[in-house]
Amino acid sequence: MADLSVAGRRRGMHNRLGFAVQLATVRVVGRFLTDPLDVPWPVVESLAGQLGMADASVLKLYAQRGQTGYEHAAEISAVYGYVDFADPARHEELKLFLSARAWTSAEGPVRLFERAAVWLRERKVLLPGVSTLTRLVSEVRAGANDRLYAVLIDAAGPSLIQELEGLLRVADGSRLTAWERLRTGPSRELLRQLDRLARLRALGAGTVDVETIPAGRMNALARYGLAGKASALQGLSGQRRGATLLGV
Repeated sequence: MADLSVAGRRRGMHNRLGFAVQLATVRVVGRFLTDPLDVPWPVVESLAGQLGMADASVLKLYAQRGQTGYEHAAEISAVYGYVDFADPARHEELKLFLSARAWTSAEGPVRLFERAAVWLRERKVLLPGVSTLTRLVSEVRAGANDRLYAVLIDAAGPSLIQELEGLLRVADGSRLTAWERLRTGPSRELLRQLDRLARLRALGAGTVDVETIPAGRMNALARYGLAGKASALQGLSGQRRGATLLGV
C-alpha cells in the first residue's frame, strides 16, 4: 500500500503507472531500464490494475517526456535507499566479497557474476553495465589465482618446482614426457617412474605446507593438472605451471 501511495502522488495516470513500473523494475532487475516500455506487458497490466487503471496503454505517454523517467528514478533512489554502483564504499565491499569467494572456492566467472548481481540487489546497489561487472569479476579472479600460484610456489621452493617442471620435458630417445608416462599407469617404465617419484618425495613434494589454501582451490588445481597434456601445461605461465604441477 505504501508503494501505491507514493506512485499515486504523480500527476496523470501515465506518470503514476510509469513510476510504478520503474519501482518494480529496479526491485526485480536491480537497475532502471533506459526505456520503461521494455518491461513485459503482463507486468504493466498487473501494475495498472493495482493502481485502479483500466487501460494500461497510457504508459506509452510516459516516454514522451524523457526527463520524467530520470526524475522518477532519482526520487525512487532517494525514497527507497538505492545507491549507484560508483559509490566507493559499496564498490569496495563488493570487491572484498568477490575476492573472498574467488579465494575460497573454485567458482567460475558466470557463477561469480551471478553472486555479484544478487549481492548488489540485496543491498540496493544499482547494477552497472554487464561489461563493467564482468571486468570486475575477471580482475578479482585473476588476483585470486595469482595469489594461489604465488603461495604454492613460495611454499615449495625453487628446487622442487624445477624438478616438477622437468617432468614436462621429453628425454632423449623417448617420444613421451615423464609426465605423460606417469599418467598412463603401470608399464615397463613403472620402476623408473617410481624411482622418479621417490626422488620427488625426497625433495618434499608431499610435505609442502598448503594448510592456508582452501581445499576447493587445491582440488580444482589438481583436476586441471591431471587432465592437462604436457604440451598444455608447458604453455602455462611460470608460476601457474609450477603451482599446477605441485597441486597434482
